[in-house]
Amino acid sequence: MARQAYGLLAAAVLAIGVLVPGPADKVVFLDVGQGDAILLQDGTAQILIDGGKGVAVLSRLAEELPWFDRKIEVIIATHPDKDHLEGLVHVLEGYEVGLVLLPRVSKDSQLQQAWLERLQAAAENRRAAWRFAWAGEQVRAGGIVVSVLGPDAAAAAGEKTNNASVITRVDFCGGDNPSPFLLQRGGKAIPLLPPSPAGPAPLRPLKSGERASLSRDGHCLSFMLTGDAEALIERRLTAAYASAVPGDCILQTSGTLPTCAGNLLNVDVLKAGHHGSSTSTTAELLAAASPAAVVISVGAENSYGHPHRNVLARLAGFQLWRTDEHGSVRFLRGAAGWAVQTRRH
Repeated sequence: MARQAYGLLAAAVLAIGVLVPGPADKVVFLDVGQGDAILLQDGTAQILIDGGKGVAVLSRLAEELPWFDRKIEVIIATHPDKDHLEGLVHVLEGYEVGLVLLPRVSKDSQLQQAWLERLQAAAENRRAAWRFAWAGEQVRAGGIVVSVLGPDAAAAAGEKTNNASVITRVDFCGGDNPSPFLLQRGGKAIPLLPPSPAGPAPLRPLKSGERASLSRDGHCLSFMLTGDAEALIERRLTAAYASAVPGDCILQTSGTLPTCAGNLLNVDVLKAGHHGSSTSTTAELLAAASPAAVVISVGAENSYGHPHRNVLARLAGFQLWRTDEHGSVRFLRGAAGWAVQTRRH
């Protein structure tokens, strides 16, 4: 009888292992076709930045999250294009969400405003708190810190909604390694981490499911996510955040870019802007970020010609992952540090 009970227990443990995805500390650029959706997970704490178009994001989340975990602590919509925002409406319908951060856009953009209002309504129907995002704000979940670098008031009031994208820096150190506090309201200076060593890791193609080491710091990994922001905004970012001397970053007032004496743009991983469009991922931004790796979130054989050949030329020599070629790109944190794994669908 005891042997039979042990067998049943072992089978149950095995079944749970199959049903619960792992590991639980990760950043995943979800393959949602022509669109963006980025999942940040530290244990049972999750942040979702954008949701792609349609319902593809629901299938990708089901692959990454335990079936019993139906809560996402924070959702961030970078801008109200359908290929970024529509999936978030479906996520709000299927998950409990604590907070939704929304972009500010001109009311002259009627179609985008309609999508934004639809997301607001979905948040209110699910009793999720929501507010607009400004440069200088931070949100935390577990060991994840998301610092909002843009937009400023000028970008939010502009004609191009792409340039009003919510731009974020993500610092992920895990729950036992608190992330650096990069920005704070009220003009208070906050020490920055020194820049990571310059120079990308060697470039080589990866097969589906293959893992490769990445981290330049055994515990922490940093990302910059620029939505669909274009060259004009990238120039503003480098002017505001990419001083050559490490130091402090001071936010004077809400809605303005801060004065920095350090390089907030220096990250381990950069998401190429606007799906690899020629409008974004300038040489200036690449020089300021000096990433070890670049991810392009893009649909296979899309009608826009993304990623543009000029962008690919600028990315030559960087470790490069593309969701159209590799599927979901998963940055996984384990005992030995961070590694990268791809997952085709």
